[in-house]
Amino acid sequence: KEQRKSRRGWAEGKREEVLQQFLAKFTQAVSGSKSQTAVEEVLREVYSVFFFHFPWDKPDDWEPEELGEYDGDAIMEPEDLSPEEQDKKRMVMKEKKSAIRRWLRHRAAKIRQLASDVRADRLTDPYAVLLGKLSGIHRPKKARQAYQEWQCSSRSSDPRECDDEDDKQPNSVYIEKEVKKRWAAQPSSRATQHIPGPFRQKVARDLFAELPADLRQSYKTDAEEDAKERRAYWEEQLTTKNLEDPVARDAALVGLTDFATPILAGIEQITGCMAILEVVGPMGCTGGDISSITIANNVNLEAKPKTLFQWHPRRMDAWREHLKQWGYTYFTAADLSRAKLPPGVQSAFGGSGVSAPTASTSGTDAAILQMLATNVMSMSSQELDTGNLNSDMDDDDEQITTNSKAPAMPAQTGAA
Repeated sequence: KEQRKSRRGWAEGKREEVLQQFLAKFTQAVSGSKSQTAVEEVLREVYSVFFFHFPWDKPDDWEPEELGEYDGDAIMEPEDLSPEEQDKKRMVMKEKKSAIRRWLRHRAAKIRQLASDVRADRLTDPYAVLLGKLSGIHRPKKARQAYQEWQCSSRSSDPRECDDEDDKQPNSVYIEKEVKKRWAAQPSSRATQHIPGPFRQKVARDLFAELPADLRQSYKTDAEEDAKERRAYWEEQLTTKNLEDPVARDAALVGLTDFATPILAGIEQITGCMAILEVVGPMGCTGGDISSITIANNVNLEAKPKTLFQWHPRRMDAWREHLKQWGYTYFTAADLSRAKLPPGVQSAFGGSGVSAPTASTSGTDAAILQMLATNVMSMSSQELDTGNLNSDMDDDDEQITTNSKAPAMPAQTGAA
């Protein structure tokens, strides 16, 4: 107890700064979606970085003036320790590693509890419901009325006599026959062949009212139970669904334009500023390669109005290339592999009418893919600048290199 008391506040200052950068990764590893091996890998990385900055033989209140740059590939020289010192190091390392694990687990538990509270609140959070639509999760329709349940029910309850019980057809068949019969007797039926919806509903209600009371109540109960089931399924999807399936993510990207366009227009209306959305990452439609989708609205005020993609296209190419190259520093090779669609599965972009993004074919991308596979040092800025950028405007090169302020760039939807 005294030992724990003496170590209070050990993870403050620069120690906390080092541990904090691994908290998100550790929380994800212990969330249940990752194996125990993933947790151990994160802890090994934490230990390596922590003891690089804070040697085991330094007291808990010791801090370096500045945190040096950690080099995971650096070869550490073995320490020349006596057997007694080896035992002491083993004991100190064990205690400090245990303290690090407790620190991470305690804060990860708080984050997970907060996430659980957030998931519960998502049912009443309009923003979460809106994002649910992008994931294909739509709010269920309200419960049908009893006669409406009877109309669409496969449980036949035609009140009329039938010679053979097996010959009974769905309720909708009998309702339609009665609708046509009553419509033919209406004077207005001679004016149009189209039977109005309200007339159909009135006939259905009249027929339903002729059923026995207990049968009508059974359909009311069916309608209520069906509504509860659909509501429960919607709540479960909204609070637990995680779009990690590449097919589902591909479908979400197809619907992104329709989803985001009214939001961007609303931002412009409220702020008076044009909003542009950039989405960058590994996409199934390009075989898991890093791609980008640009969503914007409007055209500019030039004599011949241009979209964002028509106005200085080389700038747009350069910007897309910049985003994609940065994406390679953000996503891992495993992320790219997980984004690939299963064999034989076609991208949802194929028949959607939405322009699919295309993966870059520059030598730079190929080099970075090789870099990810071999785990070598990242490419320099000079190497990235050698990538070939498509352009049909020669004068754009000069404009890119100047520091002059360019006019605003309104546009419409595009992908790369």
